[in-house]
Amino acid sequence: MKRLLFLSLILVFTISGFSQVTVIDTIGVGNSPVGVGVNPQTNRIYVSNFGSDSVSVIDGTGDSVIATIGVGNSPFGVGVNPQTDRIYVTNINSDNVFVIDGTGDSVIVTIGVGNSPYGVGVNSQTNRIYVANLVSNSVSVIDGTGDSVISTVGVGDFPQGISVDTLTNRIYVTNSGSDNVSVIDGTGDSVIATVGVGGFPRGVGVNPQTNRIYVCCNNDGTVWVLHDEGAGVEEFIHNSQTLSLNITPNPFGKSTQLVLNIPADSRGKNAGFSIYNVSGRRVKTFSDINSTSSQITLSWDGKGNSGELLSSGLYLGVFKCGNEEVQKKMIVIR
Repeated sequence: MKRLLFLSLILVFTISGFSQVTVIDTIGVGNSPVGVGVNPQTNRIYVSNFGSDSVSVIDGTGDSVIATIGVGNSPFGVGVNPQTDRIYVTNINSDNVFVIDGTGDSVIVTIGVGNSPYGVGVNSQTNRIYVANLVSNSVSVIDGTGDSVISTVGVGDFPQGISVDTLTNRIYVTNSGSDNVSVIDGTGDSVIATVGVGGFPRGVGVNPQTNRIYVCCNNDGTVWVLHDEGAGVEEFIHNSQTLSLNITPNPFGKSTQLVLNIPADSRGKNAGFSIYNVSGRRVKTFSDINSTSSQITLSWDGKGNSGELLSSGLYLGVFKCGNEEVQKKMIVIR
C-alpha cells in the first residue's frame, strides 16, 4: 500500500494583538513530500513528492488534492510564477526541470539543466527561473518564455538554496560546501559578490520590502541576516551549541574519524550520531553511544546502514546529546 505522508496547512490570525497559529486541516499527499510552492492568484498549492516521483496539486479553497502529476526522478524544489501560472519542479536524479501548466495541471515541457538540480527561484517580473545545480556548482538560468536555458552561472561548492528579489533583480544562492552566499545580478547573469556566512548554509529567503536576506546555517545553528548594500553581513542570530564535532579528514575517500566532544553538563544523557544525504534521508546511524566521557571517537567507512558503499557527494553528520545538537557537513570522494 502506498505510504502517505501529510502536509499540514495552518492559519494565522490575530486577536487583540496576540498571534495564534492553529492547524485547520491535514492533507494526504505522496511519498516523502519535500518541496512546496504556492500560487496566490489561483489559490493552488504544489507539493513535490520525492519518494513517489510526483507533484500533488492542492485546491486551497477545499484543502484537497485535485490532481497528481508524474514528473522526473526524485522531485525536490518547487517554484511558481503566478503571472504565467507555470510551476517549475527540479528533479535531482534526472538532471532536469519539469514545467507544469497550472491551467491544465499537466507537464508541458522538460528542460535539461545541470547535475543534481536542487533549489529553484522565480522572478515573475522578468519571467526568469533560476536553478541551483548541487553537483555542478552552478545556476542554470531559464527563460520562461522560450522554456530554455539561456545562461549558466558558476557559483560556490554544492549550491542548495536559492531566492530571488524581484525588486532589485538579484538572486541569492547558498553554497553549502563553501560556507558562503553567491549574489547574482539578474541583468547580466553574473556573480557580483560572494558573502561568507556560517557553516553549511542551506535555506535562504528574501524580503524585498526591507532588502534583507535570511540564510540558515545548519552547522552553527544560526540565521545570518544580510543586506544588499555592498552585499555585506549586517548581523546574525545565533543559537549557541555546547557540543562539538570534528571530522578528520574531510573530504575523505576510504574512511574518516569523528570526534564527539561532550561538555560536563551534557554527559550521561542519551546520545546518538546520524548521517544524512542531501535529500534529508538518514543513511547511517551510530546508536548506543556512551556519553559519560568527555570525548568519543568513531570511524566511518562511507557505508550505509546495510553495508552498501555510498556514492560521492555531500552528507550531513548530526550529533545529538540530550536536548543539544550539532551538525557538520561531510564530503565523500570516491
